[in-house]
Amino acid sequence: MAPHIISMGHKLGLEIVAEGVESGAQAEWLRERGVQYGQGWYFAKAMTADELVIWVVKHRARHEAGSLPTM
Repeated sequence: MAPHIISMGHKLGLEIVAEGVESGAQAEWLRERGVQYGQGWYFAKAMTADELVIWVVKHRARHEAGSLPTM
C-alpha cells in the first residue's frame, strides 16, 4: 500500500512524511521513492516536547555535519 500512497502524494505535489520508520533499510527504501521526511525509532525515541528541544539542539551540529540519518 505504501507505494500507492507515495505515488498519490507525488501526483498531488505534496511533501511526504513516513511514520514509524524503524530501520535503515526502511529509511533507504523511502528515500529511493522520494519520501522527504520520516519519523520513528530509527531516528529517535519517543520524547516529550522539552526532551525534543534538547535533542534538536544537541543533534543540530551532527546533522549539519552529515552524521545523523536524514530522509
